[in-house]
Amino acid sequence: SEAAASQVVMEVYRPEFAMFRVEDQDVKLDLKACASQAACCAVLRSRHEAGSEEPLLILDEFPGGVETLKDIIRYMQANAAEERAAAAAAGQLGVPAGILKVDPGAFRLAYDTENICNYLEAAALLRCPRLMRDTVLAPAAKELTSRRVLALLERVMQLTMTLVEGNANEEDAAAKEEVHQAFSQVIQRLCARLDAVDFKLTAALAAGTPWASLEVLRAHRIKLENMGRMNYALQSVTSTFQSFFYEEKEDKSQLKQEWKEHHFALHVYRKHIIESALSSPKPASRAAAEAALQEQQECSRWSDDEGDQSVSEAKTESDVPEIICDVVEESTLADLSGFVAYCDPLQTPPVLA
Repeated sequence: SEAAASQVVMEVYRPEFAMFRVEDQDVKLDLKACASQAACCAVLRSRHEAGSEEPLLILDEFPGGVETLKDIIRYMQANAAEERAAAAAAGQLGVPAGILKVDPGAFRLAYDTENICNYLEAAALLRCPRLMRDTVLAPAAKELTSRRVLALLERVMQLTMTLVEGNANEEDAAAKEEVHQAFSQVIQRLCARLDAVDFKLTAALAAGTPWASLEVLRAHRIKLENMGRMNYALQSVTSTFQSFFYEEKEDKSQLKQEWKEHHFALHVYRKHIIESALSSPKPASRAAAEAALQEQQECSRWSDDEGDQSVSEAKTESDVPEIICDVVEESTLADLSGFVAYCDPLQTPPVLA
């Protein structure tokens, strides 16, 4: 009894609880643990600590629903526990060796071709780098058809535009870079798994951030270089032949315009220059940007009357008014600098050039 009384109780970890609300259902999570795994949880925690928000994140919908969210929370909390145990074993928490141990029976996600898309989309939405990497490298992800991979890639591109704001400190900068690297790896892997006949440069693949669109452009060039022109043509013919016998005829409304590298790069360049001017303090520049953005969106839509490839390509070559270019920030131009190598100077409109 005296020995027991002399023992000192050391608190190694204290959880901080929060709630995710999805479809009118509240899901409890350890925010402190999940903040080390997902950027959106880290931002929620920092805002709560600053006293600006209650620890509640409301999502209108979630890929796979509430049950998928619950599994991902268990996954993140299990990973955080493993990291604490590894840190303790390395003497980083001031805990004697052997007190915290890695649980070999910790929760693991079970991936299959039915849920893999939901898990990857959820990982991108939550900005969870480890889940993004684990999911895209899972065997089930490699079993997806090229068409499903394309749909997933288009969704991931959209999610790169979702902003997660934090404090401008080194820790946040490192976390953002980790998320950036995870997104890049996901885009590269998905592009590599696309059949050449499905890998077309379209407005849907230009819907992401500049760096994400640049990853697509690089992957597309690598795909063509690796296959060669003859193999590309053979795969296109084979896919067309199979479609007559094994697939229903596609509705023309589902067809998508395809650009060459120059037109894709020019579209991305023009799109982000216009969007950057929407926040200009000058009313005339904002008005010009709104009009140009509307034109850009209309040109990106496919209609049955735009079956001529040359017509769709020509529409991407509209110039940008000088009043917009005059207010573009240097950081925007720096982000877009990688697309210059893909633009044909002779075909680039004068102001953009």
